[in-house]
Amino acid sequence: MEHFDYMRKKFECASKFSELREELNKSRISGSGYNENVLIKQSDFYNACDNLPPQERDLFKSFGTVAIFLSICGVII
Repeated sequence: MEHFDYMRKKFECASKFSELREELNKSRISGSGYNENVLIKQSDFYNACDNLPPQERDLFKSFGTVAIFLSICGVII
């Protein structure tokens, strides 16, 4: 049961990253930049990752930070 709960948390974090990445690409393509929708998705992603063990949490959050930086630089991720 514990392993199932861990995998669910990991999947939730990964799916929130996917939503964040999608929102970053939409905002970049539309020209709206780093907008409120991106901030909401970023917050959802970071909150979901807070449920993971510290090392994995930090790794996932690093991916999110890099994705945001690349999007601001104009890279579609």
